Amino acid sequence: MWVGTFNGLDRFDEKNGKFIHYKNDPNNPNSLGDNWVWPIFEDSKGFLWIGTVRGGLNRFDPRKNLFTRYKNDPSDPKSINDNFIFSIYQGKGGLIWVGTNTGGVNFFNPATRVFEHFSHNPNDKNSLSDDAVSAMCVDKDGTYWIGTRSGGLDKFNYKKKIFKNYTYDPSNPNSLVSNSIVVIYQDRSGILWLGTFSSGLMAFNPKSETYKYYQHEPADSNSLTDNRIYSVLEDEDGIIWIGTYGSGLNRLDRKTGKITHFKSEKTDSTSLSSNSVWSMAEDNDGNLWLGTFGG
Repeated sequence: MWVGTFNGLDRFDEKNGKFIHYKNDPNNPNSLGDNWVWPIFEDSKGFLWIGTVRGGLNRFDPRKNLFTRYKNDPSDPKSINDNFIFSIYQGKGGLIWVGTNTGGVNFFNPATRVFEHFSHNPNDKNSLSDDAVSAMCVDKDGTYWIGTRSGGLDKFNYKKKIFKNYTYDPSNPNSLVSNSIVVIYQDRSGILWLGTFSSGLMAFNPKSETYKYYQHEPADSNSLTDNRIYSVLEDEDGIIWIGTYGSGLNRLDRKTGKITHFKSEKTDSTSLSSNSVWSMAEDNDGNLWLGTFGG
């Protein structure tokens, strides 16, 4: 299991319970480019793609134990255009697409080592809605979905190179509840779960383009614990797990509609280590692993 931290990259060996640490070495160009690690993605060939805050995109070869760095080179228009990486995903044809803090989406072809850039153009309604790209997903139909910090949700047609934008519209009850998308997760039925920065969770049906909303309601004990949604996961039983910023973990049973809350309790060592749940994964035994601000 791979874990990104503010102080490097860790590999956890479940068999012996030990961690192997990978950090930046200024004297080694084949080390991690920066110790502040954000997204991690394993591609179809087993390479690990690591996004950092200052060190650009890194590819790790676990067989050779070597990192390859891809950083912005102002003199090279085919290089990555931002060194702050928010999100990473693999698309069709083995392309690695990279969401950045200020440079929009970069499509990287590992064979040619060329980055193709897509940025917001205020004069083009078919361009990317915002250059801060916080989440990405390829759905079961091969459609590219992009979540942005303030421009809403984009559906991207790679062949035509055009974006369709979905935004919050206060006059439309069937629109996004927020233009700030933090996470995009597709479940097995094809629903896209959209977590927002401060407006709760949306279950978006991409075929009918309709939404179901889940938000925190102070007077409703069966609502979410918080509207700041940082992670979403469907487990093997179809249960939706929702990680929040500051208010713990939520378990949504879609058959009954019941939401169960899990929080960190100082007097309970078996409770969550932190109420901010940043990431989640399920292993082959059905165990859930949670990345939190407390370990």
